[in-house]
Amino acid sequence: IFQSVPHKTSLPQGICAGSVLRIRGILPGSASRFHVNLLCSEDQGADAALHVNPRLDTSEVVFNSKEQGGWGREERGGHAVPARAALRGAPHRHRRRLQGAARDSGMEGTQVP
Repeated sequence: IFQSVPHKTSLPQGICAGSVLRIRGILPGSASRFHVNLLCSEDQGADAALHVNPRLDTSEVVFNSKEQGGWGREERGGHAVPARAALRGAPHRHRRRLQGAARDSGMEGTQVP
């Protein structure tokens, strides 16, 4: 299914423990960056349980979260191209896997809705 961008949708069941979220897309040749935000609500300025920002121009991927209106410390990884990413849900945390390297992160006490 192709969606226009920017695309916004809700996950009524949230990301439950053991579930996996995969996002696939095709970028225009001129694209240098894109981002995916998993927001905690649909409110303007909502916290982001996960912000993923592949930067094709610098060959890195930036991960972050936004809690109580403030962005956390960025985590950076290399080799944004080509990239396969998966997100596995767990209570109050999520495990992200990018090109085979897994990391855990999450917001303390926050369930990803």
